[in-house]
Amino acid sequence: MILYKNLSVRAGTKLYQLEFKNRITIVMGDSGNGKTYLYKFLEEYRGTEGYEDIVLFNYKSDDFHQRLQGMRHKFIVIDNADIMLDDTDKQFINFHKENQFLLFKRDFTNLFISPNSLVTLKQDGNIIRFKEVL
Repeated sequence: MILYKNLSVRAGTKLYQLEFKNRITIVMGDSGNGKTYLYKFLEEYRGTEGYEDIVLFNYKSDDFHQRLQGMRHKFIVIDNADIMLDDTDKQFINFHKENQFLLFKRDFTNLFISPNSLVTLKQDGNIIRFKEVL
């Protein structure tokens, strides 16, 4: 299930215009390319009108594994997913199709994804969009 096909988030003078083609989107890239910056701005939008279903997790999140397993009909964003996700979490992501996921990670092992699920952030002027990796 895709809860959000498009997200627009203003971050100062930059505008993230993100188009989601799959239930699982993995944002790849080296440190410093804007993944955590986007995560921080999504935190500010969470719970506001139009963004009620966004749930964010990072290394500071308490009871992450237990809370993740209880999520239904949510847009789940996980920063540093390489260190956050264990095999049980990956199974949950693969088989609980009522959630949508935005994962910031480099390794997509054991996740059932389609080729256009792998993206990087590409900036063109003040607009930042997803660019498919494959």
